[in-house]
Amino acid sequence: MTHALILGMGLSGRAAAQLASQLGSHFDTYDDRTLAEEQMAWLEWPGFRQHRRPGTELNGIDEIVVSPGVPPHHPLLIHAQKLGLPVRSEVEFAFEHAKAPCIGITGSNGKSTTTALMAHLINASGSRAIACGNFGLPFSEAVLQTPPDWYVLELSSFQLEHIRHFRARAACLLNLTPDHMDHHGTMAAYLAAKLRIFENQTQDDSGFFPAEFADQVPGAGQKVVMPLPVETQGQLHVLPELSLDLAEWHLLGAHNHQNLAYATAMGQSIGLSVSDMQNALANFRSLHHRLEPVGEWQGRTWLNDSKATNPEATLVALSAMVKPFVLILGGSDKGSSFQILRDANPLLRAIVAYGVTAPKIAADLAPYPVEIVEQFDAACLRAHQLAGPGETVLLSPACASFDQFANYMARGDRFAALVRERGAS
Repeated sequence: MTHALILGMGLSGRAAAQLASQLGSHFDTYDDRTLAEEQMAWLEWPGFRQHRRPGTELNGIDEIVVSPGVPPHHPLLIHAQKLGLPVRSEVEFAFEHAKAPCIGITGSNGKSTTTALMAHLINASGSRAIACGNFGLPFSEAVLQTPPDWYVLELSSFQLEHIRHFRARAACLLNLTPDHMDHHGTMAAYLAAKLRIFENQTQDDSGFFPAEFADQVPGAGQKVVMPLPVETQGQLHVLPELSLDLAEWHLLGAHNHQNLAYATAMGQSIGLSVSDMQNALANFRSLHHRLEPVGEWQGRTWLNDSKATNPEATLVALSAMVKPFVLILGGSDKGSSFQILRDANPLLRAIVAYGVTAPKIAADLAPYPVEIVEQFDAACLRAHQLAGPGETVLLSPACASFDQFANYMARGDRFAALVRERGAS
């Protein structure tokens, strides 16, 4: 019986520990944070041996199961590599025990929406899908549930860089823009991690991707270059056999047309009927924290796009805006440049920047006037003051949330609460 060290005890690490325990495996755990005992439910689980501290050796450990977000230069990973210990991701660990085929979705932006839409299409067809991975449940937690017909996984570059055998019957790379340079170091390394989603595909599988990556996609799967959807006279032509009345499509922005194209193309590749998918699309709504209307106050609409944690995601949101708006940027620094947001949309009336990245944002967007307000709540209320009646207050921060919030969801929830606390309808 192998003895694993689970490195990183966030949601994915805890789910991996629970799966290991139920499988009857022996496991240790490790986290750089000092965790209170009441946060460590796995201390009582069968198979648990010890929670290791910083500076620990790896005596008695046969492999490392690494949670997403643990940096590649983490001392324990470097130490494990020197010892020749195998390292695999939580996704790979869960895949070994999965009882249904997988669909994998990666990219810099649009992953969560496409994952949710893919699961929605499958469930509407009469089969059962669980959305998991980097969206919804950790994969290990999904594997502990009653097996579905399909696992639909959102997969980050962090999760993909330590796979070995993970195979997706249908997989897609939606796009690639600079992100997580603090983790990967170069765009080449970032792309290499993303492309691993295709490497174990067989001739029975299909991979979907933009034309620019056609010569780089690994694996033996059927390779499909995705064309851009075409819009004519209120109709969106997504597949040769599928067109959609845009009045029935509830998601803002051309980027969501592309997400729709990928989801329906993958659906067709696994046998979903065009008619079932077409019927299901009218019932799909935008996800929380992704261009989500959260209220109206004094004639201003508040739009929550807190999931936009890099400038490229914010640029997508700006392209979706069709009436004047004030933009809120800021948060913790991921090493990004904000210069691509210059002159992105002539309907942008003002920018309010908050948090530790505010000075950098102001410098990158000069000479555009950027008002710096340090705290998040005050920044949102200042943006409201700068917007006029009939205009929009858009939170699309282009940064991670960790300077003032635990995650982008907490940030978006606070944004929604601010407008609702003020009697928003």
